[in-house]
Amino acid sequence: MNENTLLNFFGTPIITRGWRSLPFTEFVVWLVMARQARQTRPDRTLLQSLGVGLLSMVALLKWEWLHNLSHAAAARLAGKPMDSIEIISGMPLCNYSVENHRSATPRQHILRALGGPVFNFLAMLATRALRRSSPPDGLQHELLDVAVGMNSFLGLVSLLPIPGIDGGPILKWSLVASGRSPQQADHTLHQANLALAPLMGITAGFLFRRRRWFLGGLAVMFGLIGFAVGKGWIRGESRDT
Repeated sequence: MNENTLLNFFGTPIITRGWRSLPFTEFVVWLVMARQARQTRPDRTLLQSLGVGLLSMVALLKWEWLHNLSHAAAARLAGKPMDSIEIISGMPLCNYSVENHRSATPRQHILRALGGPVFNFLAMLATRALRRSSPPDGLQHELLDVAVGMNSFLGLVSLLPIPGIDGGPILKWSLVASGRSPQQADHTLHQANLALAPLMGITAGFLFRRRRWFLGGLAVMFGLIGFAVGKGWIRGESRDT
């Protein structure tokens, strides 16, 4: 499949690979947000709901893009740029060279992984401040609600100690920096994921009681992943970040 480079961001090429880069995610989220816009305000017409859904989709997904671009910026500042950001179904995926990961110091690994969560926490504080000053019944307030929720979600979830997301590398390489071997750090990562599983189960139960079905489902998913990592059913070594 042909690879095309759209642009370079902090030394990181943003690439596409044919049809699999098409914005399927944006289309699905647009329809979901349009449905929610209609449920929130039944007086909206179909066209109005589609318009609000489009704006809400942008307000939601742009933070995932900025999260990944922040990783690219942090990687460049750390002196170990990532290989690429590939667009898959319209959304970004950070790629790092597995074979070269030991050439990065623990500090560089940690700095690269922290870029996204730090950005989201700062953005959450900024959007919360803007929301407080916006009219409570206006569209701006509605869109800022989406922004606050997405940044809070990304900031918290990305710090879970699961291999493949930011918390896994942060924990692993912090342990290596303190004197443990990578293998010992991976063992601790397994134990942390075993402890994470019941916590996610409790969180899911709380969310289901409050009828937060989507967030509850995500908590169940992360709990199952954590349990599988802890048991060794999923490779426990942190992705190279």
